[in-house]
Amino acid sequence: FVAVVITLSVIVHRDATVVMGFLLYYLLGSAGSTLEDLLYAQVFPSQIRWFYEGLLYVIPRLDLFNISKAVLHDVEPRSWAIVLPFVAYAACCCTTVLAIGALAFRRKDL
Repeated sequence: FVAVVITLSVIVHRDATVVMGFLLYYLLGSAGSTLEDLLYAQVFPSQIRWFYEGLLYVIPRLDLFNISKAVLHDVEPRSWAIVLPFVAYAACCCTTVLAIGALAFRRKDL
């Protein structure tokens, strides 16, 4: 999320960055799990289902890193074999978003 806000700060004005940051925090924190639930319930027609399945891979899934339920229910710690793919996913998302921000910053006059 920090990478997204940094990239936004390069592209738009600081007031818009704050507003868009709050909106993205809410949307990215809940949109992935909601979209996944809707796909599981087969709400979307089969002609456009591929679009929403692809959207799950494109949007950063902040809901995957929410450990509040695991802490609340005292779940045992996960092994590295489970955690490592999530770390790699987070690194890829951060790198991609920061690269977009770097390209936008490159075009700015200082």
